[in-house]
Amino acid sequence: MTIGDEQPVTKPETEDCQRNDQIGTPRLGSFGGNSSELGHEESNSTFCGHSPWSNSIAENLAQRRQDIIGKILCQLKELQEIHLAYVRAHTQRLELRLEENKDHQAKIVDRVTQLEAIISGLLQLDEMEE
Repeated sequence: MTIGDEQPVTKPETEDCQRNDQIGTPRLGSFGGNSSELGHEESNSTFCGHSPWSNSIAENLAQRRQDIIGKILCQLKELQEIHLAYVRAHTQRLELRLEENKDHQAKIVDRVTQLEAIISGLLQLDEMEE
């Protein structure tokens, strides 16, 4: 095989560069042996249901879920308190305005009644003079 204008690349034929599968020594990038030979249980899943890792992860996830739900619940309660405080204050403002309107209405009715009485009195005077 040639690369550009360079000399052809050839495979070295020394014993040092040949694969040595028959000797049985571990190669770079290989693992030492089967886990069952080393005394470990084999598992097809990353987290089996019986391992302490899966229990602690499940407990951690459950705790995080509870924390998140608890924070949402606190925010919901806070939102409710804020809204109810606003509604109560608005209700008080509305009730105050309603009382002011009732007072104003009563004053206007009294004033109109007084003016009607004055006008009626003047009309009666005019009729008497004629």
